[in-house]
Amino acid sequence: MPSSLPEPSESDIQRTIVQWSKMVPGLRLWRNRSAEAGRSGKGADRSRTGSPDLEGWYTTNGVAVYVGIEVKAKKGKVSDAQVRWGELITTAGGIYVLARDLQDVIDVFA
Repeated sequence: MPSSLPEPSESDIQRTIVQWSKMVPGLRLWRNRSAEAGRSGKGADRSRTGSPDLEGWYTTNGVAVYVGIEVKAKKGKVSDAQVRWGELITTAGGIYVLARDLQDVIDVFA
């Protein structure tokens, strides 16, 4: 009987989402390096604590809208700061996605 495959890491999921986004007209995403700095504690900008792992924009009808994607592994927990960022983004008219896999993002942009 074959063993099950390991769950993808958050980094693997991020990489997959960024690669997929390159095929979607109007969607431009990149990794948010300040989010990484906040996790390491090195050079952390505390005002960005909880900011999404992936950032970018989605252009439709000539208007670019901010996109924030928080990536979590299957069992990953969303922090209070990450929830607040999601609320700030959507309140300001942006697009916020909590993605546990690529399909969560496809459901929003495809």
